[in-house]
Amino acid sequence: MMTGLSLVAEVNHFLDSVSPPKNDDEINEMLAKLKKYKEEMERAGFKTPYKGTLVFPKNVYSENDRVQLKEISKQIKLIRYIGRLKKATLDRARMSIVSYNIASSLSNKQKTEFYKYLPFDGNYIKILSKGGIEANIAFQRLTEILSQHNSEKWITATVEYYEDGIKKETTVRLKSRSIGSIKEIYGDDAKIVKTKIIKKRGIISNSVSRVIVAIMFSAWAADKAKIKTKNILKNDDDIKTYNKILRSYGLVNDILIENVEGFDRVKQLLRKKGFLETGDDGKEYVVQPLRTKILSRRRRINNLTERLARAELLRTIYGFYIKNSERHRSVFNIYPGLSVCPDNNVTGMFDEMINTHGISSASLILQQKFEFEKKVPKGFDDMWGVGFFAKKTGKSIEWCSKFFDIDKENVKEAVRNINILINNRGEKFINILKGK
Repeated sequence: MMTGLSLVAEVNHFLDSVSPPKNDDEINEMLAKLKKYKEEMERAGFKTPYKGTLVFPKNVYSENDRVQLKEISKQIKLIRYIGRLKKATLDRARMSIVSYNIASSLSNKQKTEFYKYLPFDGNYIKILSKGGIEANIAFQRLTEILSQHNSEKWITATVEYYEDGIKKETTVRLKSRSIGSIKEIYGDDAKIVKTKIIKKRGIISNSVSRVIVAIMFSAWAADKAKIKTKNILKNDDDIKTYNKILRSYGLVNDILIENVEGFDRVKQLLRKKGFLETGDDGKEYVVQPLRTKILSRRRRINNLTERLARAELLRTIYGFYIKNSERHRSVFNIYPGLSVCPDNNVTGMFDEMINTHGISSASLILQQKFEFEKKVPKGFDDMWGVGFFAKKTGKSIEWCSKFFDIDKENVKEAVRNINILINNRGEKFINILKGK
């Protein structure tokens, strides 16, 4: 087993060489290799790289020898640097593993669309930076959506008490119960023997998965938005010349150059073209009306990117819940850490679909679907959920086919299935559909 820097070097060399997989066999092969590396790094202490390495005898710190203290300082810096390398390498491997896991769950159509936006090499910053300003703004918004309620915490307590002389234990939430009320309920001998902080999770509890999902949809949406907005000010010579100069020096389109440090050569060229002027404070700024054009274009592209990313994220996850049973979602989850049955607070995020897809009460429909799937006979076609959705919303066969990425015949079959369930359960189920 390798340890330390040799393992760091080997894992990074391996990740530098990876490319998008061609098929499921390649995905499985890569996952096996990456998981072995991950296990080896964890055994080598990469999860806690500083543990036990920064402890020095107390008498060392009382020495007056400045040379010795200076050498110790160097050693500490080196240890910290190596620790950061270990942690970063393990994190990179985790990013790669999650990317391959997500790739394995994508449909053929999704593979075509999203493969190039997954950081198979573990370098998610590279993908996000290629997406530009618009991708970064969308990423921040999607991260907020996926992390909803992540900050909510409470404390649970394990209570030890006696009942008929027999010692027993139970767990209660301390938010609404003081030790006084616990004694009132469980007796004067009751005592708290253990407490635990519970953190409520967002719809994706795995932090690495959350980042990659947000990046995948954001970078995808950025490319879509650029295509849709390519004709904005297409014939404006000033915009074309300004952006051409930026791109020739590795900068992205539509940035205000005064916000960028350095790049004196770029600023010199822009100055010659008359694109910069000196302000009252002595600093150079992009001239009007070019500034207004850039900001207007940037706002439109940013807003479109964010809307596209948000709409596709919500559609994909919502469709996964509607089309699949709880058992299927557990076995074939699309994203690591995605909640199989999110609670009412979390599903509230889908109410935004009134704006993105024209679906009213999306979260209520989903919760009702979760409730009813507990009563559906085992072995019944999972696709009944699409029929349930169609009945509740009144959306057409064509609309559902496009939204859920399934054939029209499958939608018709789903509607027939839900009708069978309705007929079998009569008035009770009809009341469920009506929300009673």
